Amino acid sequence: ALFVSQSGWVAPHALLTWKAPGGTYTLGGGAAAALHSADTPGLVTFSADWPLGPRVHALAEVWVVSGALPNGPGTVVMPSVATRFFLRDWSVDLGVVPFDGSFGVGGSIIPLPWFDLTWNFERQK
Repeated sequence: ALFVSQSGWVAPHALLTWKAPGGTYTLGGGAAAALHSADTPGLVTFSADWPLGPRVHALAEVWVVSGALPNGPGTVVMPSVATRFFLRDWSVDLGVVPFDGSFGVGGSIIPLPWFDLTWNFERQK
């Protein structure tokens, strides 16, 4: 997977997903890099997906970035929660990421919206 932010951060990482009774879980790892710098902090992600019904799932994700950050060396933990709604050909994620300013924006915790639209190549039954 590859994550690219508007501020010039790139995070190539590998993902391992497994299905277990009651949910689907994903563990990821890699390195983040600023396009304007030689710094490469480490990146670890964990996510879980639990069905609440046939067309609604609960999601939780945690991103841990450790190493050289814009504010100096350190570790940032970014948890998030969302709900995924499955439509006929689409899925929609609506959630929140509590952002604490660790990436150069000072101040208190800011709830950032999480919104995804995904096209499903295999139709839901």
